[in-house]
Amino acid sequence: MLRLPLYFAGLMIASAASASSLETDILLTEPGGIRQKSPGGAPREFTLPDGVEPLSGELLDRLQLRAGELGERYLRFSCIERVEAMRLSGRREGRPRKEQEAFFLMERRGESLDEIRLSTDDRRRSMKRKWGLFENVPGALDWALLFAESNRRTMSFYDLGREADPLGELTLVGFRGTTPFADGSQVTEWEGIAALRASDLALRRIRARPREESERMREQLDRRRRSTKISFGSFEPGFRFKPIAGFRTRAAPELTGFEAEFDTIEPGVTFPLRMRYTRERVEDDGSLKPLERTTVQYVEFRRFEVDSEDDRKP
Repeated sequence: MLRLPLYFAGLMIASAASASSLETDILLTEPGGIRQKSPGGAPREFTLPDGVEPLSGELLDRLQLRAGELGERYLRFSCIERVEAMRLSGRREGRPRKEQEAFFLMERRGESLDEIRLSTDDRRRSMKRKWGLFENVPGALDWALLFAESNRRTMSFYDLGREADPLGELTLVGFRGTTPFADGSQVTEWEGIAALRASDLALRRIRARPREESERMREQLDRRRRSTKISFGSFEPGFRFKPIAGFRTRAAPELTGFEAEFDTIEPGVTFPLRMRYTRERVEDDGSLKPLERTTVQYVEFRRFEVDSEDDRKP
């Protein structure tokens, strides 16, 4: 005969992972502020090492100038955007699904650039972005123009030194948005590390996570510890309860990670050809359970000339 006993905060806190074990298990950093990866691929905590210096104004000026030049050159390209999502737990675990394939190009709207998506059929109808669980995240253009003048006013940048790479020495730049976190749709709500080719400051890769995510995670985990735990099970001889399954009345916190790999689409022009957003759940014991991964790829780039009416068709 099944019974439904209730386990309240006292017992739940006693059985939960301690704060110290969580900091050891999740919030690890490597020397130089480079974050380790969790089993699901999401970057972990981004922490600036002691003594880190803000990026020099001269280097920021060069990065801003390059971003401005790239923005103008991006207007002359179209490509195909391919989106694939995969659930990493549950009934559909390990089954990739095609979310979207669209013609992708960029268009100037006032002082900014917008991403445009059109269907790949003959109708070329306008499409909304469809990225699985990751609808409210920065797009490829946001990351490609990370060092644009507009971001300089709402982000802080830090010099993290150099790193050896088989393709040449890299310059590492830490970044942290100063915009209060809302939904994560703006790049200024994120923080992370950008690796640039030292010879010409071309972006090679970015790894990031939402700003102050670990602080929000700790608060959510604390509230979860204090919530009611409901267990299902049976009573054995001696009136000893044997739990079979259960759940807590507050959801477990989740972590989001991002990484992008840049490559050259024509001399002097790089773009994030492959991006990946991941989401993981923080379990009560401090471990991370992968939930979903969305991969976005950009292929088949085509260059065209922009006429006075800006009439472009891929």
